Amino acid sequence: MLPGWMMPIDELINNVLSAPRHEAARVLVALPPDRFEPVLQAMRLEDLIHVAIAARPKEQAELMSRLSITKIQDMVHAMAPSYAATLLSSLPPKRLVAVMEGVSPQHTSELLRVMPEEQRAILLSSMDRQNAGSLLASSYELDVAQVLARTNVTVSSLGEGQTDALLVGIFGRYILLTIHYIDQGEFTAQDLQKAESRAHGMQVSAVLAVTNAPISYDVQEYKLDAMRRGRVIDVVTWTDPGHDGQLQRMLVQLVR
Repeated sequence: MLPGWMMPIDELINNVLSAPRHEAARVLVALPPDRFEPVLQAMRLEDLIHVAIAARPKEQAELMSRLSITKIQDMVHAMAPSYAATLLSSLPPKRLVAVMEGVSPQHTSELLRVMPEEQRAILLSSMDRQNAGSLLASSYELDVAQVLARTNVTVSSLGEGQTDALLVGIFGRYILLTIHYIDQGEFTAQDLQKAESRAHGMQVSAVLAVTNAPISYDVQEYKLDAMRRGRVIDVVTWTDPGHDGQLQRMLVQLVR
């Protein structure tokens, strides 16, 4: 058998992929630099992902440290968020931030939902407040949509780009559900009025606003006035799966 530095690249790749799954990364990072890079370039992205995911923590960290920022970004975009978050957890803070700068906003929002709190804090602190708020809002909208996916309702989008409002069908009737992530402050009557205004021209039985924020005292007055005028509108707080039941019950109450 030829020594590693003399083997053809395809044979080296075969050696890596034929190793026991937990050992493949060790075989890969053991290659000298002048062989590691050509092997890396010739490997299929999906094979590299499988090698990295299966690696033991020490070899995984070493492998990730030797990959280029661009290569890691390609891997992140090709992976399920939960697996990508696991690999990203092996990166030091500065490298994590550098990688995430090239990851799409949608994918970043999905990653924020599954990242360990320490990583999440590092990433958010590296951004300006507006960008961080936008990503957190997108992440929150995904979380609320997941609640509805776990509920016996039909859900329709209002159109491309409108991720902060959904049309929910329940018991043959429709509710406009609006989603409000608020970084600081309370959910106010003005927010509820904006939610209701989005139902203009729509054939819906009710409007339900979902928010992560505390609800201001003036919201109750607005709701009572709407009720007196024959409009069905309400707001519910949702911050984690512990609030799923509260949201689901509210949907039922609004169409009874």
